Amino acid sequence: MPTPIELMASFAERTGVRSARSHRRYLWTDAFAACNFVGLGQPELAVQLIDRVHHELGRHRPDDADARHSWISGLPEAEGEDHPTRGGLRIGKPRAEREGSPTWCGGPASSPTSPTGASCTTRAAAGGCTGR
Repeated sequence: MPTPIELMASFAERTGVRSARSHRRYLWTDAFAACNFVGLGQPELAVQLIDRVHHELGRHRPDDADARHSWISGLPEAEGEDHPTRGGLRIGKPRAEREGSPTWCGGPASSPTSPTGASCTTRAAAGGCTGR
């Protein structure tokens, strides 16, 4: 049976933390892995993972329908590098949000309500939705 250090070394290799392999990032899995790296005395791997998460999940999706390839925050490239989480992070879902889904925020004119009843306009005003 592999040791915890061996399991995390395999994760680092398999998910591109310690290799050139590209891998889809998932915020919660990567957050758990970063905690594991720190707990196992490998903070350098935690920092590498966090950097990869910031650079992938802090930007719009590569397949964004509006062809946005910038930081979610809208900051210029250099400032986004300094503050990659200023606009929040995506969670890394395999598909983009779609218009009409209860979690999609298409802006004030087409704003569906959230499962809690708050409109996208309300969520945007509270900083919970950036719109499109």
